[in-house]
Amino acid sequence: MTDVEFELPALFAYVATVAWAFSGALVAIRKRFDIVGVFVVALLSSTGGSLLRDTFFLRRDPVLLTDPVYLPLIAGTTVLMGLFAAPLMRFLSRKVERKLVEVVDAVGIPCFAVVGMQLAAAHGIPLAGVLFVGIAIPDDPRRVGYYADFDLEAWGRHTIGDDFVDYAAKS
Repeated sequence: MTDVEFELPALFAYVATVAWAFSGALVAIRKRFDIVGVFVVALLSSTGGSLLRDTFFLRRDPVLLTDPVYLPLIAGTTVLMGLFAAPLMRFLSRKVERKLVEVVDAVGIPCFAVVGMQLAAAHGIPLAGVLFVGIAIPDDPRRVGYYADFDLEAWGRHTIGDDFVDYAAKS
């Protein structure tokens, strides 16, 4: 029997990209950006993280430039949002809009986390590093954002258990 490495379907990454492009476009339209501004915000919100990841960490050509599907997906999302979001915004309250962005983000964040974990594993990053890529920092109103320290080992021992952390440290 041969080992078959699991690989996410490309549709998974495309769904995440559309979700984040939708979220970015919705915010840009609410801020009354023109269509070019909406596209730029949709582009950056949907692919900005992957541009940084691919360029600086994985040292490869960004997927945005190598896969011909991404730009049309983002452009299509921008056009659809430009056509239909403005009339809808008149009827949606800010609270409903925020909830819509939260739902879209709830789809996009896990998708991108899984894609990032798969890419990290494929590039030989140790298990502890792969797990760190996919960890969501707990929401804590007293957290100071960028200045918060995250102790991966303490989190792992508390959340998963000592045996797993010891195993991951040996890998």
